[in-house]
Amino acid sequence: MKFNTDYQALAHHFMYNNDYSECYGNRMFSKNDTLYSYGHHFIMAKKLDNGVILINDKSCSATTAKQMRCLENAIGSNWTKFYVDSFTDHPSTIKMYFKKIRFYAEKLKKARSKADDYRWEVENYIQTIKSFKETLKVKYRFNKQEKQILEGGASPEVVALLNEAKAKAEKKAKALIRKRNRKQLEKLKTDIELWRNNEVSWLNNYYMTAPILRLTKDETEVETSYRSFVKVESAKRLFDMIKAKRDVKGHEIDNYTVISVNGTLKIGCHEIEMTEVISFAKQMGW
Repeated sequence: MKFNTDYQALAHHFMYNNDYSECYGNRMFSKNDTLYSYGHHFIMAKKLDNGVILINDKSCSATTAKQMRCLENAIGSNWTKFYVDSFTDHPSTIKMYFKKIRFYAEKLKKARSKADDYRWEVENYIQTIKSFKETLKVKYRFNKQEKQILEGGASPEVVALLNEAKAKAEKKAKALIRKRNRKQLEKLKTDIELWRNNEVSWLNNYYMTAPILRLTKDETEVETSYRSFVKVESAKRLFDMIKAKRDVKGHEIDNYTVISVNGTLKIGCHEIEMTEVISFAKQMGW
């Protein structure tokens, strides 16, 4: 076992020590064909027998990023290197490469001064996918769009295809969100009815834009869906003042203070729509 706290020296030892001995350093160590950062939970790189080195595409900290730079400096031109999403699940790495192609294709569509740089990134990842799949004999079946990308490169047609696919995916995602929200609103209508009828004690306000009101089961207090209570007579007194168009700013209603009335009745942290206030007052016969 060798001990060395210098990242560059340790990275060099890992790359060119052929007897697979262990080498330990401060927050970085190698063991056989694998290089680690901090612990066995984070693999930085793994050497394969065919002159290939797999490098983790992720970097968890500034220290690990520094270690990665030392490793990259130590890798000679005789090595074939691939940045990977997983050291065991190679198809997931191919998916990661396609994701990066889509990212740079989107940049390319809007680019002016850096268009050549983004085009190079797209072409580079296309070549990386082909080389990675062939070198590691990865079993991966390309779908129709992926085949078009591999054949068309960074052509305007491929860029348009990728951005069209992204737009479709975003549209589908928005539709799913709307569908989920509709279901939530339908459930909310049922929950509100149960709450107003005092069949449940609590109402989830997550999808509500403003608090609502009900009369408590013993008919002595007005309750908001935020679980605040005022006496019925106090609520009626305030409503009568509002109906008479009196200035209620600063009016004390039990333990709360009226802040304003302008489309909404703002009391403390509550902002109750006046339509809700009037509707409740009508139910009470005020």
